Amino acid sequence: MAVTDILASVKIAKLLSRLARDRNACLQPLAEESFEGKTTTFLKLVWLCYYQYFKDHVIENPNKVIFNISQGAFTGCTAKVHSFLNSPEFDEYLKGLFNCHEVRHSQEEVASALSMKLYNLFLGNLVQIISSKHETESEEPLSFNVSEMAEPGKAKIRQIGRWAIRRLLENERKYATDNIHTKDKCTLQKVEESVSICDLIKETFLIPYTQ
Repeated sequence: MAVTDILASVKIAKLLSRLARDRNACLQPLAEESFEGKTTTFLKLVWLCYYQYFKDHVIENPNKVIFNISQGAFTGCTAKVHSFLNSPEFDEYLKGLFNCHEVRHSQEEVASALSMKLYNLFLGNLVQIISSKHETESEEPLSFNVSEMAEPGKAKIRQIGRWAIRRLLENERKYATDNIHTKDKCTLQKVEESVSICDLIKETFLIPYTQ
């Protein structure tokens, strides 16, 4: 996303208050050619800070980038971002951006809006990395041979299989029983499908092992 687009995205369209007018007034010079270098540098520094907080969860290699983070770790990184936006370091960035010794409230508003917009873009990039990773993983078949497993592993699979089959049988029976007297054609068709599934489970899984 271009710098001009980022600036435009945080501009207030309806100037209903003095704060809104002051904020847009502070935002306008940042798009001018004389400020362009400072604005770009500010955004790059903030982006770098975000990366520093998340870098321990990013694995880079020549072929792809992998992002792996738990919910707790993500909460911790987000807390660091909010702490940074209220830190003396961030205040110094603002002074450099606006070329001032004291930062006004409207300037803080502009910088915070830009930083949060940048954070959303940063998270968007991470989401794309995660989505790409999941798509790649889903395309790669999982090689899994049950016959090569140890007996405890096979027992676990049998246990899960019994549970899944029993659960499916109970659900299909319940649906058929609850809707057996329906007059709706679509529902009746589903009832017939449920009965067929129950018969298939009995013939394939239950009867052979009871004989």
